[in-house]
Amino acid sequence: MRRLYLALILLFAYSGHGYASCKRSGNEGAITITPPSQLVVDSHAYTAGEVLWQSGWVSTSEVTMDGCSRDYKVGFLYEPGSAQSNTSATINANDGNNTPVFSTGISGVGIAIKTQTNAGPYDNVMPIDNTYHNGDGNKTHHAMAPAYNVELVALGGPITSGTATFQSPLARVSFRDSATEDSGGDILTHLYLGNTQLIMKAMGCRVETPAITVDLGSVNLGSFANRQTAGAGEPARVWRG
Repeated sequence: MRRLYLALILLFAYSGHGYASCKRSGNEGAITITPPSQLVVDSHAYTAGEVLWQSGWVSTSEVTMDGCSRDYKVGFLYEPGSAQSNTSATINANDGNNTPVFSTGISGVGIAIKTQTNAGPYDNVMPIDNTYHNGDGNKTHHAMAPAYNVELVALGGPITSGTATFQSPLARVSFRDSATEDSGGDILTHLYLGNTQLIMKAMGCRVETPAITVDLGSVNLGSFANRQTAGAGEPARVWRG
């Protein structure tokens, strides 16, 4: 009889772990990054993937996720309802991590976000790219100083002036029962923006026509003999994109 009781206890414990949902202990890992309100660039053709601005890593204190099932998923997502949540990446950033870049609505400029949860099984740098990954089956996870890094990235070609408006919060890492935010589970971290509007100003000019020929006609060189000249005029200025 004692063996039967022990077997039942083990069965219930195993089943409970198998079907429980992840639950965060305490507050979410809220991280705030403030992008520039205005970014001035020149109008030359930028290389696709060139990083124009980045925040560097910004972290928060430890966050604990407990009670996870064996088959939980981890989502690295743009916030549902944001402009980036329903689109695909256009290019990858030349930032050493090939972070996927999403549109901002400004021609020639995209946004890339990466994160470090430090909570296993994804302790390394992970992109925010609207994908889910299989968990490691462990019940409890301690995220030690999870962090985010935000980048503004050139999409290639010239950049035009414009304004982009972002949602805040903009990104999340979530632990879910299945690969959807509608399933059970909880949010591990949230990325908030201290500034949600970016004004991009493209300065300078660029040459659209490779060469222009101007016919000056014929002039008798003798007409320039013994002519008095005034001081030099203002130098010509050519803005190069």
